[in-house]
Amino acid sequence: MKKTRYLDHVDLRVSDLKRAHKFYGKLLPALGFTCDRSSGRWGIFYAAGGDKPEAFFGFTQDRRHQPNGTRLAFGLRPVKK
Repeated sequence: MKKTRYLDHVDLRVSDLKRAHKFYGKLLPALGFTCDRSSGRWGIFYAAGGDKPEAFFGFTQDRRHQPNGTRLAFGLRPVKK
């Protein structure tokens, strides 16, 4: 059965890029976003899909950003060891 793509990308604004990269750099690989293609202005993590990137999760700094009611929820399956 062909895998159905569940999303294209997530694009967030953060008030502190360095702090966000430290947090998302630990979280996102556990969610399957294992290819870190971050630059000086963006944190970008791609999900690997064979020989091509699939979905990506990106964040960039906006020092005026204020926390809001946005929420993202991911469902995970247990990892077989």
